[in-house]
Amino acid sequence: MRLKGISALRSLLPLVAFTLPVLAQAAPVGAWTVGIRGGLTLSDAQTSELDSQLAARGHTVSTQIDKRDVAVIGSLGYQVCKLFSLEASLGSLGNYDVALSGGSTRPAALPADLAELKPAGGLFVGLGVRQDLPITDKLSLTTRLGGIAWQQESEITGTSGNEKIDDQGLGVMTGAALKLALGAHWGLSLGGDWFYQNERGSIGVAQAGLEYAFGK
Repeated sequence: MRLKGISALRSLLPLVAFTLPVLAQAAPVGAWTVGIRGGLTLSDAQTSELDSQLAARGHTVSTQIDKRDVAVIGSLGYQVCKLFSLEASLGSLGNYDVALSGGSTRPAALPADLAELKPAGGLFVGLGVRQDLPITDKLSLTTRLGGIAWQQESEITGTSGNEKIDDQGLGVMTGAALKLALGAHWGLSLGGDWFYQNERGSIGVAQAGLEYAFGK
């Protein structure tokens, strides 16, 4: 899993780095946007489900998941047409540490097993598509859909002390927000992002954002 995640990060970063400059050579004036958004996060992970999954691997433990943190996301978009854009993103989804109590018949394997099952935050890079659907002259609906490669470092607190664990993987991001135009270049948004991370569940972000459109 670790090698697969590292390989994914290495493959996605060059794609973002090389695709955007190529598009820039053909991009008309006003086609680029840069933005930042952030807010409060909430993982949908359930303690009872995590306990059951760990028990199936020989760990008789009780867990307590830290489900809340903050997220910060930066984006760079290229407007293909009036309603459709390509968008690269980079950000942090926070950290979701787990406190443990109880024992295990396989204590040496517990950190790695937990890393495969716990909520995954950490840093991510993403690439996807975006639509901006006008509602009024000033108000529009922004929707997003794409993929991410993420890497996290979390801390496990147990009876034997604290231990850091690292993990990487792939996921899906989507989101929707209302955007209010502030003049010709600036836009203010309010909405939500959602990051699905396979068996680890998903992380939702209640977010507010600020965006600048070049050359309009």
